[in-house]
Amino acid sequence: MAGSDEHAPLYAAIDGQVAAISSHECVFRDPRSGASHLLPIAAVEALDACRAFAPLALHAQRLAERQPQLPSAAIAQGLEALRSRRLLQDDREFLAPRAAVAEPRAALRAIFIRACDRPAQLRRLFESLAANEALHRAGHRYVVLDDSKATVSTREHAQLTASFARDARVQAIHLGGESRAAVAARLGAPAPAAARAALGHPDPANTGFGGGTGYNLAALLGAGSAY
Repeated sequence: MAGSDEHAPLYAAIDGQVAAISSHECVFRDPRSGASHLLPIAAVEALDACRAFAPLALHAQRLAERQPQLPSAAIAQGLEALRSRRLLQDDREFLAPRAAVAEPRAALRAIFIRACDRPAQLRRLFESLAANEALHRAGHRYVVLDDSKATVSTREHAQLTASFARDARVQAIHLGGESRAAVAARLGAPAPAAARAALGHPDPANTGFGGGTGYNLAALLGAGSAY
């Protein structure tokens, strides 16, 4: 590299934790700040290809060689988006002492609880959480993601959630049956097809839900925050 490129900032991808929610999208979590980012798989692959320090222009050139079908403008735009999210960092920021670049931890969106035909276990969990709230006054928000198959379980889970919210004086909501399907539908409608696939095809009878969908729903609701 000659001329001004010799003094161009060098960028490298940060380390993170990746959880796939479909074959095309995933949640990338920055363990230092706790922030979560909903990214297409292609963006995560680009981060993986940018682990070595290099100018953005060189990163773009290498990505173009690996994926010649992508327009150069799209590659440059994608890298700039990763840089603006601070998933690509220059060498001085990357190597600075942790305290010098420390950011406030991402706000806690909510505590998500998956429930499936286990009212007795949910009751015991709420008793423990109520005791914790009474002791520490944490004031957390709680969301119960209910994919029970039995209608009676869904109804009892909803009643337990309402009682917990009242007794512990916290925000707690129950998403089960039609309410859970409605939230999934609202998330899926504007989202890419991959997000809709990750959520499955919810129906009021709950027969379309499985355990993985609850985790996907938590990841989508909590994206951009800690959860």
